[in-house]
Amino acid sequence: MRRAIGSSRRPVATRPNNCQTQGSPCATIAHAISQAARGDTIHIAAGTYDESVNTSVDLSFVGAGPTGAGATVIDSTGLSAPALALSGTDSVSDLALRTDDAGIGGALNVSGSGAVTATGLAVTTDPGNAAGSDGIEAGGSSLTVSDSTITATNSDTAVTGTSSSSCVVQDGSGIEVTAGTLALSTSTVQAMEGIALRIHGATSSASVRDSVLESGGTEDLGSGATGYAYDQWP
Repeated sequence: MRRAIGSSRRPVATRPNNCQTQGSPCATIAHAISQAARGDTIHIAAGTYDESVNTSVDLSFVGAGPTGAGATVIDSTGLSAPALALSGTDSVSDLALRTDDAGIGGALNVSGSGAVTATGLAVTTDPGNAAGSDGIEAGGSSLTVSDSTITATNSDTAVTGTSSSSCVVQDGSGIEVTAGTLALSTSTVQAMEGIALRIHGATSSASVRDSVLESGGTEDLGSGATGYAYDQWP
């Protein structure tokens, strides 16, 4: 079902085949990306995909939903890499993202100069150690997040929540922006150990609309102050 560049659909399902039709989908998301052209849409069927997805091609990723028996889950547990790393102009919707590792750039990592839109996500980080992990880490891009739920499952885990969602953050940033812009709306971000929203760098900025940022944490920012829900520094 190949069409003109910019309108092709690449179905993916847990049963393998040749990526051309719904009845013969790609077996992995990485394979679908290798077959895709700029502007294509990759439709990912319900199921769990044990892989780390990384692309610099401008693509759209559409899952079957972020929760429940029919969820589409990208799980990079044990791979020491983000579940999803984007460095182009991309859109992501209706997916669950999971990782268990700290210090790898978040469960969702956004870089480069493109504009990324994420909606309908369920992000879970569980590094299982004392080093916190960011739920979303963005540097250099324009990032818009909405209608997502991010949940921490470990006592030393950083998790983030965005539009129409909730976030639990422990020992890390829920969302960390090191460069570029973030647009966050209609969100509840709760930090138990750390900073719900951290903005730093001379080229970083964020807009937050109709959202609640909360922290009951004990992370020391260097001045003896703790419990910050929002932190910005040059």
